[in-house]
Amino acid sequence: METRKIIKLGRSTLVVSLPKYWVKLNELKYGDEICIETQKNGALVVFPSRIKEEKKFKEIEVEVDPTEHGLLIRKVISCYLNGFSKVKLISKDVFRESQKELIRKLCWKLYIRILDANVKEITLQSLADLSSVELDASLRRMANVTLSMYENSLTALGNHDLKLAEAVVSLDDEVDNFCFLLLRLLRNIHHNFSLLDKEGLEFVNCFDYETVVDRLESIADNSVNISKCVLFLY
Repeated sequence: METRKIIKLGRSTLVVSLPKYWVKLNELKYGDEICIETQKNGALVVFPSRIKEEKKFKEIEVEVDPTEHGLLIRKVISCYLNGFSKVKLISKDVFRESQKELIRKLCWKLYIRILDANVKEITLQSLADLSSVELDASLRRMANVTLSMYENSLTALGNHDLKLAEAVVSLDDEVDNFCFLLLRLLRNIHHNFSLLDKEGLEFVNCFDYETVVDRLESIADNSVNISKCVLFLY
């Protein structure tokens, strides 16, 4: 952390200069606008204007091996969670049908779509508008679905109810949707001050939210495992 002196201009205007490296990092120049927000603890947060920030469209190219399956899933999920709006998958050879099927399933779980595709390239685009996602409301919905899965899995186990067990398993994708969307939002909040302000959060709260999302996803997975055991045993 560095300190800077307050300079007085005129009779009442107080000025603090911006760090040169920060100006270069954010590609700012004379006449650009910046946003200044006051946090609950009294600190001031300075960041480039929302208009400039919203124009940033993160893209990435990812090389894919024709034999990749599990690694392919992890690569796409990683790009999604780290806020990339467009992901171009480039195969060293050609995409196998099994890989295409994995990508189609991921599109459903991650709120993404296949924007363009050929035998060697598949371009994915995120459909998630993080500015319209309400963190608390989405977390409550995720918690409600997870609670119903947990209770119904135990009921299915106690009553040997196969239909109820199947219903629990079918909800797994819905919890995954919430999980990935919320984790993407929380990770983007770390470097997007407009989202931080919109949600009324402080940085320290983000880690608590991530922990809750992780625990809920774990409970949902255990509920699915119980239900699959019911289907297997009965």
